[in-house]
Amino acid sequence: MNLFKINGQCYLLIYRRPARTFKIVFIMKTSFNINELVMQELKREATSRKCTMSELAGTALRLLFQSRKRRVDFPPLPTFESTGALVDIANHETLYQGIEDC
Repeated sequence: MNLFKINGQCYLLIYRRPARTFKIVFIMKTSFNINELVMQELKREATSRKCTMSELAGTALRLLFQSRKRRVDFPPLPTFESTGALVDIANHETLYQGIEDC
């Protein structure tokens, strides 16, 4: 991985061996005002996981945003009135006969 700057912007170049492709990732530095107790907890957790505070915060934010995207309200499944089973599904012969008749 190589880190480089173009016009003051940081980029990370990742080379993938099996596919022999390159991936360029834009890196942006940002400042946040975070509660001191939260920062202490972030530092402890990053130390215990042996990663940087930036990596841990980035991962936490990505997980938060992914969980919001996954919440999809599906419409209710349709219901219908049945006249009853045409065949006994436990009996394979009648089941196959019913399939052939359709």
